[in-house]
Amino acid sequence: MKLVVLGDVFLELSTVVSAAFTELSDDLLTHGNVAVAVGGSAANLAIAATEHFADVCLAGCVGDDDLGDLLSGRLASSPVRALLRRKAGLPSGLAIYLRDRATAHAKGTRLLVVADPSALSAFDSADAAALREEVKEADFLAVDGYSLIAEPRRGATLELMDAAREDGVAVVYDVVPHDGYRTRRPADLLEETARADVVVIEARTLNAYAGLPWTHEAGFADAETAVLNARRLLPRHHVFLRFGIGNADETFLLAPDGSLKHYHTGYSETEEPRGFGDRLLAAELSSFTQAQK
Repeated sequence: MKLVVLGDVFLELSTVVSAAFTELSDDLLTHGNVAVAVGGSAANLAIAATEHFADVCLAGCVGDDDLGDLLSGRLASSPVRALLRRKAGLPSGLAIYLRDRATAHAKGTRLLVVADPSALSAFDSADAAALREEVKEADFLAVDGYSLIAEPRRGATLELMDAAREDGVAVVYDVVPHDGYRTRRPADLLEETARADVVVIEARTLNAYAGLPWTHEAGFADAETAVLNARRLLPRHHVFLRFGIGNADETFLLAPDGSLKHYHTGYSETEEPRGFGDRLLAAELSSFTQAQK
């Protein structure tokens, strides 16, 4: 099986802060483990997918700089085939991931700071055209909402999604940012999901786009409402609907034939919430493919 993943690739520094962010009223010096890794939603999914797919291609943009060399080198030593376009005059992506000890959320509160401007958003129509033959041979093309925030990346990504479906490749769309409904219209969501075959979305996010009340952490009743919205708004799609603890601990899987499957994902038990959703989706897509055969 072959998976092509398109989207964010950056160097990520991550750590857990010893206190809750809301408790900080002054400067704080703390010591702990700081991990340095290739990150970004696309990179995380691609790396996780190598455990399930024979061929995983990661596509995105990095700068023509030392950090771009570092990212390319790290990926070259991994099982991922990285097709990274170098963008002159723009820095490579860099992010700082902080998670606190807040008890209000199951795994603390996450703060993610992504450097801007960077090469991440420079993916354009020429890059999409160069990737077309690679995508044509895939079982899946996976993209997410970060690639659809601004031009030229938005238009180029939509072009590639359209081309993939024309070639019989299943398009997977992960609807992020999860609070995109604050700044975007329901019509934007429908325009994007029209290009997809598989949609991954939180129950609270779908309910909010549908104009309904939502809570920070969607419970079972919220998810049941989201199922009705999914059947109305996404009738031809396979939909992975996330809810429960951390909006990640449970999933409803809806199929176009009306069938519904409910399962627990293991989020509440994981010791590593960073990248959990990407690891989960990689395993789900593998199982999904086997079930379709």
